[in-house]
Amino acid sequence: MVAQVERPLSSSIKDHIDECVQHFAYEDALFLAEMNHDQENSEDTLLILADCYFRTNRLDELFNLLADNPLTHPRLRYIFAACCFELKKHDECVRALAGASPNSYSRLHPLLAKSSSAPFAYNLLSKLYCKESRTEEAVEVAEKSARLNCLHWSAVQEYLYLGGDKPTEIFESVLKHFMPHVRDENEELELEEGVEDENIEEDDASVQSTPLIGAPTSKLPAAPKKTTRKGPSEAIPTLEDRRSSLRSARNRADENEVATGKRPSTTKTTKTTSRSRTEIDSKSPKRKAEAKAPLSSRNSNSQRSTSSTRSRQVPKTRSTPAGTRATSTVYKREGTRTPSTGASTASSPISVNKEKDAERMASVFQRIYSLALVHFHFANFKLEEAEKEISLMSQLAQDTSQVTLARARIMVEKGEYKAARMLLESHHKRFPYKVDGMEMLSTALWQEQDTHALSALATTLTSRAKDRAESWCAAANSFSLAKQHSQAVQCLERAIKLNPRFVYSYTLLGCELIEMEELEKAGKAFRAALCVRPRDYRAYYGLAMVNQKKEQLNLAMLDIGKAIEINGQNSVLYCAMSSILHARNDVPGALMVINKALAIDENSVAAHYHKARYLYDVRDFSGCLQVLEKLKERASDEANVYFLLGKVHKRLGDTDKALLNFHWASNMDPRGESMLSDLGEHLEEEGSSPP
Repeated sequence: MVAQVERPLSSSIKDHIDECVQHFAYEDALFLAEMNHDQENSEDTLLILADCYFRTNRLDELFNLLADNPLTHPRLRYIFAACCFELKKHDECVRALAGASPNSYSRLHPLLAKSSSAPFAYNLLSKLYCKESRTEEAVEVAEKSARLNCLHWSAVQEYLYLGGDKPTEIFESVLKHFMPHVRDENEELELEEGVEDENIEEDDASVQSTPLIGAPTSKLPAAPKKTTRKGPSEAIPTLEDRRSSLRSARNRADENEVATGKRPSTTKTTKTTSRSRTEIDSKSPKRKAEAKAPLSSRNSNSQRSTSSTRSRQVPKTRSTPAGTRATSTVYKREGTRTPSTGASTASSPISVNKEKDAERMASVFQRIYSLALVHFHFANFKLEEAEKEISLMSQLAQDTSQVTLARARIMVEKGEYKAARMLLESHHKRFPYKVDGMEMLSTALWQEQDTHALSALATTLTSRAKDRAESWCAAANSFSLAKQHSQAVQCLERAIKLNPRFVYSYTLLGCELIEMEELEKAGKAFRAALCVRPRDYRAYYGLAMVNQKKEQLNLAMLDIGKAIEINGQNSVLYCAMSSILHARNDVPGALMVINKALAIDENSVAAHYHKARYLYDVRDFSGCLQVLEKLKERASDEANVYFLLGKVHKRLGDTDKALLNFHWASNMDPRGESMLSDLGEHLEEEGSSPP
């Protein structure tokens, strides 16, 4: 029997409270904090008590506790503001954060502005301004939050998705500070595996400084040899100069690829003696994502995804354990070597540890900056630029969960659902404990109409992570695919309750409510999404669909115009605008807009179908027939295509082909009998009999 080791109790109550918090015994921590505050009644004990109240979610008690206090401690003021925000007491929250002055919207209270709570207070203030639809003020304070602490990722992301356009300025000073400590992650990985680098010269005079974010295939000027890292590094190029040179090298490589028909070889700095890994990385096959946009007439729930459906070559991902190399092409740095970690071999352990800590921090800042650039381009829907930013990352960084999810988000936005599904399923196998991004996988499965896989995913997520909004969004997609829309609404309402800032829940809820013909509630859901993210084009698209169904076509045009202003590279949005113009009897305008949609995505099934309808309305039957014959090859299972073909052949006097197409349409979609009866009435007016 092992004897129990007794340890002396600490004489500090605060130590016992901290120990309870560290072991998640929040009720015990609150009990001790209350006794401690009753005994001493100081600012320090009040701060501990307020922290315990917030952790135990006793927000009403916390509000009443702090409402009558002067709040002379910055963290006490922030806790009170956060409590007011959660309780939706927005006026009290603004006064706690910014003071009582009406012109102080972009400034914090002096206590907060001079404290470590400032970046978090600015971020909270930006969320509050979003709820009040004060987007300009929200962007301004979000930028201040990101500048004060660019490691605060939620603040950086909030700034970018609110429309911030200065990601480089936010990170520039920090990255320059850590620049001498940056290591080449590719080279570091090889050294950890015990692989010798034969390409590195033995002469120490040839050592060059390692680039920060990336380097072109051409060699950079060698930095002067140093014996210490202290002091400014004047010979190191600026951050944007290096990224510009890397982009120039990438563009030259792309031009060479177009000219020669193959990808040029690149010079490697880090030698890989393992041939198997090199061959896998260099010969990784690419698959074409076969995405197909549903016709708006096939399923009115098509506004669930407004992604463009352009087929593209996407890199095939491997479902191998974490730590393997990504398959995206990376132009490695040339002529670089890992900087030395000290001035001499006699460096003290303390200085070596500080150097290692600085290198780790530099690596973290480097990755966050690269990821911020990816999200910046994605937020502005420059998807090609976002993909290039990912390819400029180190191979080790590309294989991380955050970058993988960013790549999957780009694929979903492009409508490459099959490729996104493969990538996300691989990610789920590597990180089975993570729920992040699973709502994208459920969307891809919904688009592919894979009922069994979607149901299995929803069951797994709701059983393992029932407190995450992503799990219930997956369950809602499963119910939606089974046409059980009321159950889907219940799942989404639960998701919103779990995470009120998860935008996808609101837009999905709006789609389900449209299916249930509850248009007022759908409009509220889309407006709630805009309160969280004012530049969410899907919410504007949903509002346009709601107003179109309510026959408020002017409002619908305003909403779809805002959506296109945010994302002008989405063909589905132009299809929606053309549909609204068609409803306003502006058929020439609808044709002009649908041609813009086809210019963006010439393979869009929905755009071709809309164009055929508009050509039919202007009585251009031969042009309509040409579009439908080509469309029939891409959408061979669409009943609406064959139904419209039958109408065209009937107008052209080819009754046999008309009857044949009507027969095929009715076999594909028996519920289309209402359309056939309408056609019958129309033909009877002309003295013909229905087919």
